[in-house]
Order: sequence, then structure tokens, then C-alpha cells
Amino acid sequence: MLHSSIHQLIGFSAPVCRRHLSSVTAHIHGSQVSSLADSLIEVDKADRVIGPVPKLDSHLAGAIQSGIIHRAFSVFLFSRDTSSLLIQKRSPHKIVFPREWANTCCSHPLYTESEMENADGNQIGIKRAATKRLNDELGIQNFPVSNLSFKEKILYSQLSPGGTFGESECDYILVGSIDRASHRVVPHSDEVEEIAWIEPGPAGDRTRSLRAYLGEQKARGFPPTPWFDLMVREKECLELWWSKLIENPDAFLAAEDVNEGIIRNFLRE
Repeated sequence: MLHSSIHQLIGFSAPVCRRHLSSVTAHIHGSQVSSLADSLIEVDKADRVIGPVPKLDSHLAGAIQSGIIHRAFSVFLFSRDTSSLLIQKRSPHKIVFPREWANTCCSHPLYTESEMENADGNQIGIKRAATKRLNDELGIQNFPVSNLSFKEKILYSQLSPGGTFGESECDYILVGSIDRASHRVVPHSDEVEEIAWIEPGPAGDRTRSLRAYLGEQKARGFPPTPWFDLMVREKECLELWWSKLIENPDAFLAAEDVNEGIIRNFLRE
């Protein structure tokens, strides 16, 4: 059953909304349809849980424009040997930002006890969801949750090209290191079209090589997603995380954000 509050926000009665959504989902690739009924975690701007919300409903433009927010996570994986960042070009089948470049992995925890668990502030539920998604998208098997470090939460929203879908999220930032010899990256084509390992730039400008690569890709018609572009442009985001990882990887990955009250706000008001 579709989320009734979304029907009201979008302005359709339930039967009309179902017909409208049927016409929308008819154009979605089969590989993406099965997850559209997944129950995501709807939250307010303080990341307080409101309840479950179907994935499809939460990504519709009407819900986003009405301020519906769901939890998400963004993983930034760096190679243990060279501190290179693993990035991906999203599959052409994705309902938001197809064929655009993004960080290692972005997705959502589900409204389940396992993926909402946060014993002692360790965000174990989010990390479980992230390691599952690393396998689903990139074929990275058995990646330990202990290899992921929770850094902060960021509020963000953006409509996807076409205006039907978009994102409105409280995004948990997870940073980790990966031994490329132990964990092979084998992208699943329904989720990921291409991957690249980007070496860090010099001290004080760690994202230099990444910006150059993304500029070349944009000229070919494959830009970064708005989210990834924001993470690259903001000096207190990827530039800072990458720098700290290189300066002292063990200390940086061991230190996790325990201040639940601070959430960076990049919402489009």
C-alpha cells in the first residue's frame, strides 16, 4: 500500500495516485523495480524517526518539495596502499542521476531493527546496510563493518533531471579503507556502469586530481551527481576527510562522530 501522507502531499487521491505512479514506474528498468517498495526510514531535520516510507514515495518530486526526508548513507572507500578514492558512474538504469559520477556507494538503510540499531552510538545498523550495498553494487564481499568509520550527518535535497524523482536525505557519512588484494571490486552492471580509482592531490589540495577527472567526464556528458559535486566543492567535506586519512589513517578511522545533535544542513530551502 502506498504511503497515504504522500498521496495528500502530492495532491492525488489514492486511486488516481496509483494510476499516476503506474505510468511513472512503467518506464523504470526492471532491475530497479523490486526495491521501490522497500521501507526506508522517514526522519525530521533533527534525524528523529517518524516512521517507514516506501522508497518510491520518498523519491517523488512532490514529497521532496514538501520536505519529506529519509535516512541515507554515503560511503567513501580509500585504498589502503595509495589512499586513492574509489568512485563510480551510476548505471543508466538508476531512477535518479543515471550515468553520473558519484562517490564509492550511496544508498539507504531500511526500516528494520537490524539496520536501525545504534548501540552505544556506533551506528552499527547503518554500517550493516552499507556493507550489504557495497556487495550489491560493487561486488565487494564480506567487507567488515569495523572497516567503516562514521563521520557526520548531512541534510541534502536535489531533484534529478526530468523532475519526476529526486533525493531528500539525512545522509550518514561513512569513510573506510580497503585492501584491494583482499577485497576485489566487481561492479554489477545493473547498478554501476564504470568505476575509477583517483589518486589524492598534493597536501592542501587533495581533490585536485578528482576535480580534473570529473571535469573531463563532464565534458563527455557524464557529470558528477549534485551530491558528489557538493562533497568535492565543500572544503570541510571530502577535502578534509581525505587529508586527515592521509595524515594519520589509523587515528582518523578510529575516531567517530558521537555528537548526535550536530547535523550539517545543505537542504535546498
